Amino acid sequence: MGRFFDFQLKMQTAIIDATLSRLATAKPEELSRPNFQSGIGNIRDGSAGTVSGVIETLAINGFTEEWRRARLPALMKAAPSVAKFLNATQKAELQQLAINCADVMDDASVKAALQEFSKIVLP
Repeated sequence: MGRFFDFQLKMQTAIIDATLSRLATAKPEELSRPNFQSGIGNIRDGSAGTVSGVIETLAINGFTEEWRRARLPALMKAAPSVAKFLNATQKAELQQLAINCADVMDDASVKAALQEFSKIVLP
């Protein structure tokens, strides 16, 4: 299951980066279209949901600290893209989720990584 979460984060990061690239080249008339904005909103919602799902899973009892630590590289690699793409509310929610999750972690490296994630997502 852990590798599946890693894959989800990797794919979500690729989707975010592709969307950011598309946004950078979009013409103003494209950006103003309701269906274009709706599509971007759907991608933002999906991205936020994927990342929050992974963070929430880290807090579930029964996983080893080693398993949790193994999820951190993918999560941290996603953080800069997430920070560039999500809206302010989504970033604030992810930041609070990461902080809350860090607060219940016993492993110092997992705790530190979640705290760092929260600072990257919403400096």
